Amino acid sequence: MVELNLNESAEGCTSDTGLQYTAVGDADLSTQRILNMPGHLIRRLHQASVSIFARATKNWGITPVQYATLVAAMSKPGVDQCNLAQTVAFDKATIGDVIKRLEARGLINRSKGSRDRRAKQVFITEPGRALLSEVDAVILEAQRDILAPLSEDERRVFLSLLGKLVLNEDEEQMRALRDK
Repeated sequence: MVELNLNESAEGCTSDTGLQYTAVGDADLSTQRILNMPGHLIRRLHQASVSIFARATKNWGITPVQYATLVAAMSKPGVDQCNLAQTVAFDKATIGDVIKRLEARGLINRSKGSRDRRAKQVFITEPGRALLSEVDAVILEAQRDILAPLSEDERRVFLSLLGKLVLNEDEEQMRALRDK
């Protein structure tokens, strides 16, 4: 179990969760301190999950974001790029590049919107559906591999806590947008 104690001295603050931390200027910055930071651990886990995904899908040449985009396009036929970006939690510029690559591979099509001719609607193609069908079981296995070191109970708790953190950040972003 990773101990999350960001306080390397006897002084510091304790949060409501019981975690101790100190301001950067107040503590000796050591590798151990960095290795115990939640952001660092989340980034490392993200790297590991992308690596596992890439190994599992190397024969199909698909990235996690491309997979999410294809799934969203299949579940929401005709979705506009802006809503698709929101669905997969990516910025509009990045999703535009992802869509271009998928379109170049013949996995999706874009067309002008029926209501707003400036908006582009996204549709999955038959080759896109076929790719999802082929790769789906492999991707689900990769997801299990990511969590393999955890017991079933730990997986449930871990996913619940991740969901809670993501939902909290989503709510914070929505509040910030409303307050502008």
